[in-house]
Amino acid sequence: MWVQWFTGFEKIFMGTKDFMLRVKDLRKKLPALRANLSQTDYLTELWEWCFEFTKEDEVKKGIQQEDALPIMDMLLRDKFTLWASFRKFLLKDEKKAKAKRITKDEWKMTLNFLVQTAGDIEKFDPMGAWPLLIDDWVEWVEEVGKEEAGITGGAGGGASATVDLTA
Repeated sequence: MWVQWFTGFEKIFMGTKDFMLRVKDLRKKLPALRANLSQTDYLTELWEWCFEFTKEDEVKKGIQQEDALPIMDMLLRDKFTLWASFRKFLLKDEKKAKAKRITKDEWKMTLNFLVQTAGDIEKFDPMGAWPLLIDDWVEWVEEVGKEEAGITGGAGGGASATVDLTA
């Protein structure tokens, strides 16, 4: 698992051996790496890699929610306005949250859902083939109301103005 991390790190820094040079180079490259996250293909590839990297071993079919949330938050919080509400839903029952595992399908479809709805929960298609987790979240939003669920702004919270994910 760590081999992937170090291999990627080596690619980014073209074989630089001095650790301090790597840190300085990383700081210089961060804006470009962040900009790449606005491209759907790049974000999707990184999203899927993060799931595989976070799994405890190859046999496990999911990852612990408490391990998944920091990664999800890091990649989604500034890009998708509906993420805050979805995160609130995942954490609403602390006992269940600690025991909950996120399956690969739930992981993949969470990103697909956020991209497809573009910040507007009204774009949710209840006839779509979404995992139960997403159906449950939408049902929860309907039960508690958008404001209580953390959805603010227009019809569904509006798309984030900081990123264009139409590529």
